[in-house]
Amino acid sequence: SYWHEEIHQQFEIDLLLGLVIAWVVITLSRYISTHTQWGQKIDDDFTAIFQGMPKYYLSGLAVMSALCEEVIFRGFLQSYLGLAWTSLLFGALHVPMQKHHWPWTVAACIMGVVFGVCYEWRATLTAPLIAHFTINYFNLHALAQRTPTGSDYS
Repeated sequence: SYWHEEIHQQFEIDLLLGLVIAWVVITLSRYISTHTQWGQKIDDDFTAIFQGMPKYYLSGLAVMSALCEEVIFRGFLQSYLGLAWTSLLFGALHVPMQKHHWPWTVAACIMGVVFGVCYEWRATLTAPLIAHFTINYFNLHALAQRTPTGSDYS
């Protein structure tokens, strides 16, 4: 039926959009991690947390964090607070314990804008959810398999 084809086509667009966003973000994060000292330091610190965790745990964390954050921030808060405030709040809730992790908070604010614009443009959580999950999935698994550089970053 026409309705079924329309839904299928919209899902394909959301899937492709989510995967393209994820690919860009993962590529940028890998570049930053290998070409900047602060990126290496952040990865070293997160590697210490995730290294050796079972793959099913990392996968579950990727699913649950993406699902919960997208439903709360884009699906609920964005309609009340707007794109800018929701993105700032999203970033604020990613404030790290260590001062040198501030780029991660800035990146979370930027991703809040990207996910929020995507949500407003597509009028569905599908694309931001796919992007968020894919980013978390690949980055968490990469951190868990990574060997810390052990460099002195002072």
